Amino acid sequence: MVSVREQLMLYRSANKQLESALGNGALARKAVVAQQMSDLLWTDPVSQEVYKRYPITLTKNSSGVSTANATPGGGKTSIWWYEVKQGVELQFLPGNPDHYIIGAMYYTDGSTLVHDCEASLEVWDQFEREYRGTVWVGTTREINSSATYRENGHPLTYNGDKEIRAVNGDKVILKVTVPSSASQINADKSNFSIRAYHLILMRQG
Repeated sequence: MVSVREQLMLYRSANKQLESALGNGALARKAVVAQQMSDLLWTDPVSQEVYKRYPITLTKNSSGVSTANATPGGGKTSIWWYEVKQGVELQFLPGNPDHYIIGAMYYTDGSTLVHDCEASLEVWDQFEREYRGTVWVGTTREINSSATYRENGHPLTYNGDKEIRAVNGDKVILKVTVPSSASQINADKSNFSIRAYHLILMRQG
């Protein structure tokens, strides 16, 4: 039985063999398919385990996502969080244009944007005792401008200092610090989405 790594080598070999024959329509189509299959496979550089890797978008309407209003007071408040399900592993990569935040945050009136509050996207364990790392840190003004950034070809990518994984039971949390002088942030009126990779471990044959 052919192993996952052998499959990966076969895909890459097929791509190289077909590169010289791309003038032929049928072979060109085969080359595209071979490349797509190869691109889905990703090897962890540390463990050498092979994964299938797909892009995933999480919104406030996604299964497993919860929201809460952020109350003024000066402390960090969780306004959006996703509990990772069994069988799901998420990968967040800093500086990757396919991994970004997009959204807008509003006060209670639902029409006034929340500007200049500190915000961060963090990963914790199920009980929020073990800190996995910060995916992104910035301000709510940046989040509110994220759609414009993306339209101009500069999505609001993650600025953490390392790759972060979230596995079964972990929580991906958007936290906002609302000063005492501000109003409450309305989670129902606000929108927030994140892009990441969904990893599926390939079993060795």
